[in-house]
Amino acid sequence: MVRICSKHFLQHDFTTDASGRTWLKPGAVPKSIWPVVSSQCTSSSSIDIFPK
Repeated sequence: MVRICSKHFLQHDFTTDASGRTWLKPGAVPKSIWPVVSSQCTSSSSIDIFPK
């Protein structure tokens, strides 16, 4: 499992399986973000991703 900032990806890059685990879809590419400030990535915007 990896924790990432969900703001770095578009919402349609994520999928959730029947057990409630969230996955990044194949081919998902991080968005270009202007200089990332740590305050942009709060606990509310972090998401746990499971490797496939």
